[in-house]
Amino acid sequence: MPWGNAWPVSSRSKLVSNGSLLLVALSLTCACTRAPVGEPTCGGLRASCLGTDVDEGRAPSATGRHKYYLAACTVFRDEDRFLREWLAFHLCVGFEHFFLYADRPFDDCYSEILQPYVDAGVATVTSAVPVRNPQIPTYDVCLEDHRHDARWLAFIDIDEFLHPANDSVILRDVLQDFHEFGGVVVPWTLMGSSHHTSAPPGLVIENYLHKRSLPECNGDTCAYKVLVQGQHTERCDVHNHYYYDGYFAVNEAGRRLHDDASLLPMESFPGDFPNEILRLYHFKTKSLADTLWKLGRKEGVNAEGNENLNPSTLQGQLTWFVNSDYNEVFDDSLLQYIPCVRRS
Repeated sequence: MPWGNAWPVSSRSKLVSNGSLLLVALSLTCACTRAPVGEPTCGGLRASCLGTDVDEGRAPSATGRHKYYLAACTVFRDEDRFLREWLAFHLCVGFEHFFLYADRPFDDCYSEILQPYVDAGVATVTSAVPVRNPQIPTYDVCLEDHRHDARWLAFIDIDEFLHPANDSVILRDVLQDFHEFGGVVVPWTLMGSSHHTSAPPGLVIENYLHKRSLPECNGDTCAYKVLVQGQHTERCDVHNHYYYDGYFAVNEAGRRLHDDASLLPMESFPGDFPNEILRLYHFKTKSLADTLWKLGRKEGVNAEGNENLNPSTLQGQLTWFVNSDYNEVFDDSLLQYIPCVRRS
């Protein structure tokens, strides 16, 4: 049965209201955290999508006075089963190091999964700032501690996959053209559930192959992330950041869109946020089961009593899923990375 925006709006509303989707959801809530039969687990959770270990011979490239050219600052919470794929993918596209911050984890499975990456020198793992909404304060810690360790820092999440549009290059090749700016804006491309109600075995990038027809920033409320040069960035927000005098973020065409300290714009216009060079695929829902798992544990930056963003009831969570699930266009462009991901 198809879900999400494959349905007309009226039909999708009826699905939630008449209980059809509710029955499916109730059948999944007890099972959505379990690993597929035969797959290694840690504490009962699906621990990995990959069967290979990180290459412990990998060495980060030197970049003058920076230890790394490109690194990620990432806060994660109980996303153990996605960590290895996400790390492998971003190693394939040119990331050299990951500063990872665990936010109030359910258990310590993540440390077992990440230890090979720590041993290989490609990850640094510590705890997030111990507050209810840790994302911004933890980003500030990462910026303060590592602004001079990497030339470029990407503040992205485990459900976001950043990559060059041209698969024949890596991110370093693209970022060379933006050294004069504080940051580069990359709009979200929202990926849908591909009609999965339960979590399928395998990789995220091979299972979720449908997306919204336009990037998030096209005549709508705008969502994006920014790659920043830490030495030119004063402090953080979630989607944009505050830059030192004389620096600002631009779109990939090199056009300045906001004041230095502006944050998320209320609207955008076609052409403001192109993604012909850099792309950020946001796997916002994954399967229905994954959505229920995420929303049941989500206490992120917008968690304070906002039922639209972080619904607390099952009915609210189902409505959130239906309204967030875009399956308008088939897109298998990330499949080309699967051999590299499995090797990494």
